[in-house]
Amino acid sequence: VLTDILDNTRKPSELSRIAVTVNNRPLPTHALNDILIAHPCPAAVSRFSF
Repeated sequence: VLTDILDNTRKPSELSRIAVTVNNRPLPTHALNDILIAHPCPAAVSRFSF
């Protein structure tokens, strides 16, 4: 596939990515399909909003 793209016989497609912010600060990388929101302690509750 990469060879086809470099030879201009195939066009790459754009992907939508998920941007994540923690405490109003954006993370430097984006997620492709999903994100895991978890507290370090398994018995604790994680707070998040969409």
